[in-house]
Amino acid sequence: MGQSLAVDQIRQFDAVKLFEERARAALADWKLDGNISGVVEICTRLDGIPLAIELAAAKLRLMTVEQIAAHLVGTFHMLTGGSRTALARHQTMRACIDWSYNLLSPAESALLRQLSVFSGGWTLEAVEFIGNTDTIPSVSPPNVSPEFVLDIFAQLIDRSLVMGQHRGQEMRYRLLDNIRQYAHEKLVEAGEEQAACHRHLAYFLDLAVRAEGQLRGREQVLWHEIMKAELDNLQIALAWAVRTDPQIEMRIASALFWFWRAGGGRWQYEGMQWLERGLAADTANSRKAAQRNPGRALIRGWALDVATWLQLSLLNHEFGWTLYRTESERQAARTRITQYLEEALALFQNLGKPGRRGHAYALLLKTWFNPQHRKELLDHAFAILQEEGDKFYMAECLIFLAWNALDAKDFNQARMYYQQQIDLRNECGDLEGLGFAHLLYGEYEIIQNHFSNAKALLQEALRHYQSTGIYKDYIFRSFQLLAAVAIGQSDFEGALEYSSLMLAISRETGEDWQYALGLLTKGEVLMHSDFNQASLLLNEATTLFIFSGSRSGMVISLDRQANLAFAMTKFRRAARLLSSSVHHWVTEKHVFENYELSRQEILRSAIQSALGEQVFARAWAEGESMTLEQAVAYALEEMN
Repeated sequence: MGQSLAVDQIRQFDAVKLFEERARAALADWKLDGNISGVVEICTRLDGIPLAIELAAAKLRLMTVEQIAAHLVGTFHMLTGGSRTALARHQTMRACIDWSYNLLSPAESALLRQLSVFSGGWTLEAVEFIGNTDTIPSVSPPNVSPEFVLDIFAQLIDRSLVMGQHRGQEMRYRLLDNIRQYAHEKLVEAGEEQAACHRHLAYFLDLAVRAEGQLRGREQVLWHEIMKAELDNLQIALAWAVRTDPQIEMRIASALFWFWRAGGGRWQYEGMQWLERGLAADTANSRKAAQRNPGRALIRGWALDVATWLQLSLLNHEFGWTLYRTESERQAARTRITQYLEEALALFQNLGKPGRRGHAYALLLKTWFNPQHRKELLDHAFAILQEEGDKFYMAECLIFLAWNALDAKDFNQARMYYQQQIDLRNECGDLEGLGFAHLLYGEYEIIQNHFSNAKALLQEALRHYQSTGIYKDYIFRSFQLLAAVAIGQSDFEGALEYSSLMLAISRETGEDWQYALGLLTKGEVLMHSDFNQASLLLNEATTLFIFSGSRSGMVISLDRQANLAFAMTKFRRAARLLSSSVHHWVTEKHVFENYELSRQEILRSAIQSALGEQVFARAWAEGESMTLEQAVAYALEEMN
């Protein structure tokens, strides 16, 4: 009874509980009774360190508890010269991992070293790739033959050196940080790091190329999840490729175009940085070689195209407001884009038929800087894509054609383009594209004051985006436009709900710019019921943009402050604020969304009617003369 009570009491200690749990995982019929003194000795010698205890318990397939305890005494004696009191916790851990490593077979230790190049985990497929000598025979891991690699891998799991966990319907595996660090040290000592990193790079190049066509298709949600899970490994592979083979780095980074694009501003910025590093690391000699080698030219050309799109997107994205804070920074970005496009067009033209798709996409991007020939460039690009049968990029081209029609006030033509792109996206099964098509079409209907149509289109956009669970930026944008529709329909309760959803998304993503825009929208709704609360919200948003250094955010805040001043019948103030917003939006060289431009025109006409031509002209000129800093300070002044 006393012995039973003692066992029950000792079993309550966390270290003993863990040993018992791992022991039963190793040997199903193992019992703590009869082994209690040995287990207590093991846990004591290991200072209760969880990882060390797990590794020790895993040895029960090979040894008894007493043998493990005795082996620990010998191991630690060699490490510390016999002084147990000198044994610090990190020495205990090191000794335990040393012990586990030294018990491995040559094949097991070789595979463990190779696994240390992974970051954030890996799949069974990745392990199989490591052992596949047919894939990359020149860098086959030593002592590991492909037919035995999974058996060896299973043994590493049994020894608690590799951890497994379910992620969705697939198992992912990882090394604990201490073991990964130890294994990587052994990898370097063995002179195997370069070969292992090349194998790692080869696998993730293959994965990225396979993903490229899937990130926009019917399986895009699955593939976005796969690539998101592998982001740490992709970063490791890209960093290695920049140093060793920039062509491979550019191939991976451009293959991930739709992955970067889906992740919003931060991921787009990361993708752009990787591409710019690869393009810069691709030396002048390599670029000359690319002109003679069609394969290399194609890789560099697409890298230039994707880098251009990401840079353009950031210049016109709210996240980019904090990246390009001054006109000189934006001008430097535009100059870089122009250089990228010129080089891409030259490469694709020299390639002939293999470069036609890349050439067409470069023409699309060129329209941002060539408004005089925009329609001509777009028609040329669309004809190429139509000949190539590329429905994805035909739909992208139709977006540009719709925007061009809106600029020309050809609203019927714009509507036709929007409908055509929806049809193409349906044919491709492109969920993100369908969401984007309905989003843009809905924005167009807001401009036309067709609020019922706009609401239906935007709700459809939201349905597509939410079904993927990926595109948080576009879900946020859908809520923002639905709030605008609700305001247009005088549904202020609905608008308030949408503004709250915007704020909820911003808390989920942690994006300050989204939070500030959510405050602006909520303030705009409250203009119709509570001027004081509206003013507080607009001021808070404006202050957030000031602290973040977002000049574009400050500009859009001026627009909302002008709306509030107008609602409060402060017409001169409204004229000055709107004038300053319009003026600085032009000088900052950002592009207002089309529906924003239509709002400005309506507000300007209303203010002009309220003040009369002469008073309005003076107030407008006063607003134009303000610096952005002066205008923001004026906006934050209390209205008497």
